[in-house]
Amino acid sequence: MTPQKSAALILAKMALADDILDPAELDFLEQLLAGHPELGTINELVEEARDRSLKDLAEGLEKYPDRFLVAFRVLLMASVDQHLDPREQALYQELITLLKITKSDSLLLEKTEASARAGQLQEPDPRINQMYEDSSFFEGQHE
Repeated sequence: MTPQKSAALILAKMALADDILDPAELDFLEQLLAGHPELGTINELVEEARDRSLKDLAEGLEKYPDRFLVAFRVLLMASVDQHLDPREQALYQELITLLKITKSDSLLLEKTEASARAGQLQEPDPRINQMYEDSSFFEGQHE
């Protein structure tokens, strides 16, 4: 499974965490799928995510930068509806453990997400930019 497919399934799993597919979460998934027909449709993604364990999906992400960015996207998606359900919080914490995200990186992600949620948009921390450039999601996008 590609890192992109693992990421998409993990995000779908987060969308399902509170048993409500919120329109904002669906929009988030649609943006992820745009330009990536190989990932399937939202319905296919959601159905596959229901049948897979989070542990299995997390194992599809071998590179630390990929794991870091998926954790970040999951956190952003979990709060896109302006409400972090306790089930979403629990799934996020489980994911952080499965992905072996360092404590300092976890704190950076949470701080960045809280700033975004509060409408305090600013330049991303250089660490986030570096993780993106080192990830499988950036490969092939170089000039």
